[in-house]
Amino acid sequence: RSTLFPYTTLFRSEPFDLNRCTPSAAIAGLAAEAAKTGVAKQDLVQFSEVVAQAAMNFDMMPEEAGTALAKLKNILRMGVGDMEAFSGAINELADNAAARERDIILALQLGGGSGLSFGLTKEQVAAVATAFINVGATAEQAGTAMRSMFSHVRLAVTDTGIAGQALKNLVGDTKDFQRVMERDALGALNKLLSALSRLPAKDRFEYINAIFKGGLDTESITKMVARLDEFVRLQDIAAQGADKFVASLRATTDRKSTRLNSSHEPLSR
Repeated sequence: RSTLFPYTTLFRSEPFDLNRCTPSAAIAGLAAEAAKTGVAKQDLVQFSEVVAQAAMNFDMMPEEAGTALAKLKNILRMGVGDMEAFSGAINELADNAAARERDIILALQLGGGSGLSFGLTKEQVAAVATAFINVGATAEQAGTAMRSMFSHVRLAVTDTGIAGQALKNLVGDTKDFQRVMERDALGALNKLLSALSRLPAKDRFEYINAIFKGGLDTESITKMVARLDEFVRLQDIAAQGADKFVASLRATTDRKSTRLNSSHEPLSR
């Protein structure tokens, strides 16, 4: 067999052979990086399956994918068993937006923890990251905008100054809004963003500056609010469920594997 295209052998149709699917140097690098980021030894084979899929579908090198997913596992507090479905969610979001998987992953590394602390699920946080990138933010800008948005909304709830008054004007009683945040963080966020989207552009700019304190993050938030319909659409995609994401990712990987194996068959003879 050729080792020039190590990810063209898929592990779903036959027993997974790590050494056959990935060159030994890549295995060593992956194992080393996984160990550094807390992947348990007994989870390495399953983790490597996910990494192999990500490397193929996200256009990433194996070591790059391994390091990125291991970090994401820790930041989003995922078990290895959750990672295939979450990789599928990222793939599905990227396929339905002007965003690359690697950029969504980087944005999540920077701002995903803030989203979880706000009360969102990891899939909902991925939708937020994708929404920012989809309106022109870089991965770095999306990550910092996420941190800024989540932290400033939480602060505004108890603020007695301009930010608190702006929030109250938009959502009504802030104590009620805080209770909504505690039981349905995405619903609360949508309520605020929807109220902002209905304002005339000048008023919207002033309210966003009052709550989110200006700067480049405010620009990203303003753009996202202006395309709130896209954010809602991405939320729906992120809510499709683990089974759908796994099936979709495996089908995509199968198609790419078959195509690559067919294209490079003469190399393995």
